[in-house]
Amino acid sequence: MHLNPGSFIALVGPNGSGKSTLVRLVSGRLKPSLGVIERTGDPGLGAHGGTAMVAQRPESQVLGVRARDDIVWGLPANRLPDVGALLARVGLACFEDRETSGLSGGELQRLAIAAALAREPQLLISDESTAMIDAPGRSEVMALLESLAASGMAVVHVTHRESEAARADEVI
Repeated sequence: MHLNPGSFIALVGPNGSGKSTLVRLVSGRLKPSLGVIERTGDPGLGAHGGTAMVAQRPESQVLGVRARDDIVWGLPANRLPDVGALLARVGLACFEDRETSGLSGGELQRLAIAAALAREPQLLISDESTAMIDAPGRSEVMALLESLAASGMAVVHVTHRESEAARADEVI
């Protein structure tokens, strides 16, 4: 598998087939028992310029009380992003002061993606990030993932949905 800048890869397969294990290897969360995994940027999850991962349940990834707090959580003071621009990029313009407890599942998922983007990753892994949100939310997240790949970021999206996989450049 080759993850080039701007590639949008869909990873599909039945439950238990190893999709999540593969993305953990790609992200650097697991070490391979054989072979080598090479990637651009720091493999550390959440490291600036490295790999970011957005998981299935958005509520497990959102830590801040307000959307603004969630995006900058854990970032060094010298690397604070333009929160408003990040939120606008994911379709949440003017949400800086919104309380995260009042956001829908799709809004929480887009907030989790915005927080990942604050780290300026070269690779974004979406591990079934659309599974727990409604159809309009899924459509918005898929359009966002496509736009990230179009802007030069490598994107890997784990999914069970054929319609989502069909939107990728390559299906594995």
